[in-house]
Amino acid sequence: MAALITAECGKPLAEARAEVLYGADFLRWYAEQAVRADGLARTRPRAATASSSSAARGAALLVTPWNFPIA
Repeated sequence: MAALITAECGKPLAEARAEVLYGADFLRWYAEQAVRADGLARTRPRAATASSSSAARGAALLVTPWNFPIA
């Protein structure tokens, strides 16, 4: 994939490899979160807490940036 990014965009190969690794880590993190979709509170760094709920609330719209792949 890094070679394709270099060929298409002219990005240096080292930067393209870093981008591919970052994307893989990003997807891995989200895959791990999907396994833990139980609605329980989680402790986060700096003593912050976060919780999730699995109750349906209706339709959702996401507006995401298109200027960087995956992230």
